[in-house]
Amino acid sequence: MGNDFYFSNAKFSFEYIDGMKYSMEKLVPSFLNISSFEFRYSTLTDYMEDMKKINYTIGKYEGDFFVYTQYKPSGFYDHHWGGYFTSRPMFKWMTRTSHSRERALNSLMATVKFTEQSNSSHIDPSQFENAFNSLKSVREFNPVMLHHDAITGTHGNAVNADYKRKIQSMQNSMDDTVGKLRN
Repeated sequence: MGNDFYFSNAKFSFEYIDGMKYSMEKLVPSFLNISSFEFRYSTLTDYMEDMKKINYTIGKYEGDFFVYTQYKPSGFYDHHWGGYFTSRPMFKWMTRTSHSRERALNSLMATVKFTEQSNSSHIDPSQFENAFNSLKSVREFNPVMLHHDAITGTHGNAVNADYKRKIQSMQNSMDDTVGKLRN
């Protein structure tokens, strides 16, 4: 039905699905030699109830998913998916560091605010607002690093370079913010 960002526009998505529903209901009966075909919206609960009606049970896999190697038609096997522990270790280190710095900046801002209220010391409100905006942008981007293609390292090289550039930019921003708050 689409990629990770396909459903960000609900109106477009439902119009697309409705068009597909219309086409399926018109075309499928003739292909399958049946009188009618129903294509409908449903929930996971609807699906599970239908599976119970036909006594379907979900199997249990007891194997190991690691390490998967994707073979290219050229015969080379240079696209490895080794899961969290083996692929793109530098990227994973940068991600962990970014999350750690986010928590540290959050703690520092809380401490500064508490100190300001208890000691009647004063911090420039615009400086604190800048710090909050820096923290907010980090909080919005860090979860992207935990996306299934990001944290596993299965993303492409261009995406990896972009992620690293963004992480580095955020870390620089957090370092600047911490330096200003400490003074």
